[in-house]
Amino acid sequence: RRATTVSPVTSDFMKCNYCAAMIEIPPSQMKVMQIKSTAKYENKIKELTAQCELKAKECYEAWMSLTETS
Repeated sequence: RRATTVSPVTSDFMKCNYCAAMIEIPPSQMKVMQIKSTAKYENKIKELTAQCELKAKECYEAWMSLTETS
């Protein structure tokens, strides 16, 4: 029997904003960073959606009050 070949674990690298050094990021840490980033953007999308709905409601109410007076 032969052992199955295991693909080597590849790490990602990020460039430091201060010293421009390449920093190795292990896959587990990269996954955590991606999850946090995704959660941040999902929250931002929810916030912007709520703001958009509020503005749409305000516009509708303004339009209705304008057409009622005419």
